[in-house]
Amino acid sequence: MTTQRRRFLRLCGAVGVGTLAGCSTTSTDTPTGNEGTATAEQPPDPTPQWNRTYGTGDGNHALFAAVDGVDGGHFFAGGSTSATGGDSFDEWVLKLDSAGEQAWERVPTDDEGTNVLTTATAVSDGYVVGGFSTDEETVYDARMRKFGADGTDEWDRTFERRQGWTVLPGIDDGYLLAGTTIERNPDAWIQTVDSDGNERWSATVDDGDREVVFGGEAVGDGYVFAGYSSADSGPRGYLLDVDTDGSKRWSELVTGEEQAELKDVVAVEGGYIAAGVTYVGVENDGTAADDGLVVKVDEGGSVQWSRTVAERDGGRFESIVASDGSLYAVGEYGTGDARDGWVVELDSSGEELASTTYGTDSYDTLDDVTRTADGAYLLSGETARSAPGQSEGWGIKVIDPVAGVPDE
Repeated sequence: MTTQRRRFLRLCGAVGVGTLAGCSTTSTDTPTGNEGTATAEQPPDPTPQWNRTYGTGDGNHALFAAVDGVDGGHFFAGGSTSATGGDSFDEWVLKLDSAGEQAWERVPTDDEGTNVLTTATAVSDGYVVGGFSTDEETVYDARMRKFGADGTDEWDRTFERRQGWTVLPGIDDGYLLAGTTIERNPDAWIQTVDSDGNERWSATVDDGDREVVFGGEAVGDGYVFAGYSSADSGPRGYLLDVDTDGSKRWSELVTGEEQAELKDVVAVEGGYIAAGVTYVGVENDGTAADDGLVVKVDEGGSVQWSRTVAERDGGRFESIVASDGSLYAVGEYGTGDARDGWVVELDSSGEELASTTYGTDSYDTLDDVTRTADGAYLLSGETARSAPGQSEGWGIKVIDPVAGVPDE
């Protein structure tokens, strides 16, 4: 099994809305800043910062995607077992206000099997989410769904024998979902729909091995995606560039023969920067020795530099954002079940500037990072509780991700 955000299969259960204690930062149950209403003598409250867990009722919860709200606040998507009452996930979305308080939640599916949302994007009148479902025989179908700004379920589409990993606004209107086909030798897969969810064009890219794309970005006259191409020797970091109708312009194995997966990619001056994980060996206790990986390529896919972070301490990146001359990559750090949410700040050359961890003394991970309209960063993931295997949905809003959430 690859590391295709496999952590959602590990999750077991959590209850309530609470506050998470940070490993190297301090959590807060309420936003920081001055209380009360601003007056002429009192400046407005600063941007609220918070570190919270989410989940209603008995069940398991994970938040894999975070975006700014279209009408203020923030939107998260992932999976929850609350509706099923068992071990299988159903799709789960949350809308929060700017202080992290829950405005509404939706659990729109109650199908048998697993239904999970891995990706989300905000559009002018709501949110488009993507993911996949499985039946009792573990047959995968990709899912794409549109919610209105108030959480109204507007449409839902299923694409058979596919997995959806990244959703983007279409360059020429509509929306795009990308991931992989489900077959013996899977291909990278791209599906577009119009604003009402009606299918437009679909494309697959076969580069000779087993291709999967996880993260992507619209880049003017096309799209670039990050993932892996797997042969018998294992996965290798893979970048794919297509035009507006899905035709391949170039693809590259940017890690050569090194075993690696790329999880996300951002456009920067002079090309693209992708983040993920490189598999560097096995430790004495049998656990994998992973390093966080960051790679820059030019606009034609030629590698400009490659950096590893963690030096066999066990680290992987799931998401990356570029902002104000810096890069922030998030994921998890540690080995075995002793992993923390991890944030690393890098400069434009990929050199590490600072890092920090968030979480408990068990298994915690960050899956997404995005910049908010009020100048902060929004992080999402899942965090373990005291009981073995239990986890809650996790959201953090912070101005400086490597400094952490300040004391109240």
